[in-house]
Amino acid sequence: MTGTMRVVLIDHDHPTVPTLIAGLEDFGCDIMPMTTDDANAVSVQAKGANAIVIRAGDTPLAATKMVRLLKTGEQTHQLPIIIIGNAAKDKLDDDAIDGVVDDQLPVESMKSELMARLRSLTRLHVMQSKLSRREAIEQRYGLTPDTPWDTPIDSDNMHVLAVGNFNEDKQIFDDMLGSQKTISFSTDPNKAIEELVDGHYEATVIAVNGAADQWLTMCADIRDNPRLYNLPILLVADKDSFTDPTAPFEHGASDLLLRPVNAANLRARLAMLIKQQRYRGRMLEAYQRSQHIETSDSLTGLYSYGFLHDYLADLIDGVGRSESQVAVGVFDVKDMSGINKQHGYAAGDILLRQTGGLIGRLVRGEDLTARYGGQSFCIVMPETAYVDAIMVMRRIANIVSMTELGVSTDQEPVTVRLKLGCALLEAGDSAESFLERVLTKVA
Repeated sequence: MTGTMRVVLIDHDHPTVPTLIAGLEDFGCDIMPMTTDDANAVSVQAKGANAIVIRAGDTPLAATKMVRLLKTGEQTHQLPIIIIGNAAKDKLDDDAIDGVVDDQLPVESMKSELMARLRSLTRLHVMQSKLSRREAIEQRYGLTPDTPWDTPIDSDNMHVLAVGNFNEDKQIFDDMLGSQKTISFSTDPNKAIEELVDGHYEATVIAVNGAADQWLTMCADIRDNPRLYNLPILLVADKDSFTDPTAPFEHGASDLLLRPVNAANLRARLAMLIKQQRYRGRMLEAYQRSQHIETSDSLTGLYSYGFLHDYLADLIDGVGRSESQVAVGVFDVKDMSGINKQHGYAAGDILLRQTGGLIGRLVRGEDLTARYGGQSFCIVMPETAYVDAIMVMRRIANIVSMTELGVSTDQEPVTVRLKLGCALLEAGDSAESFLERVLTKVA
């Protein structure tokens, strides 16, 4: 969500700290300071916020009261809220922390830590809201979800692989997870990737020791593996492990936790990442349910053009009220006519089915994949800046190009290469005009 996150920042008892605003803006956030008098559900919604940060200041009970008001507001009840304050010192209300507030950080927290929490919470919120939208569209086609979209998803029984040398931090995992976990340890990055493929893990925690390059390379290798493309990666590192604080995320890390490691902090980070992974699983279940004649493309099983159009039109209508960014990308199979000529049209259809299925498995949980027509596939990426959308699409195209596809038992495997194009939603766009403009970008 880099570059698109809009955060309402509310301070109690004192002006907003400029360094906090500047720090978050360095990570690409759009910070919207609000006074306690102006902070209400309607005004927050009007700003199109993705998240709310409240600095408790000297009046923690007033901060928790505001949280309750925002969480009962129709416009803001689903927005993630983080309180900054020392629970022990400020006596923040336990009910607010445990039952209403999505996260709480001590006042001395680093901006990178706050940003990591915001990333995780905001992405989870986007996944929840887009799953709701997707299933609402499905109901128009007469489909009813087996499980309501808003059924709570927990993070119990974690299945985690810890990679690297954790030394004394190993005990933290036992203290943190207790019996509600399955955790394994590995010290070899190459063997760890093999184990991740075979072990059905929900997340991996990587201890960055010594030169950071090998661990960043491991992150990139995980993202280049079609079986692990969406696996949550949590890095544990020293404050000075990376000269560029954005490098871990550019190489595919989901989150970064700085030493010294705190068991409660590690638990919170892993819990959020695993919830995201499980929500993605629910997204895939929703996708499987969509494979009906009413909503799916008969060849690939992806969403049909009709469903894509209805979903995008509904999304555009919602964006008009929230000023969210929406990116749409199109993949086009290179030289499809040559493939059909060399291998036959039946083989061409097999390749399209395999390519579409691979793209559908690689997209993020909040994205929607459909067949646009012919040899073209479309991805709708809500709450996504252009630079992030292009990065996602290039990673997918790279994995597709490295995957050998089989058209028959007596022919050599075929490699498919993709052209791609992407555009952002603009004022006045309809679903039709938006999709047409994206097609002109394909190259």
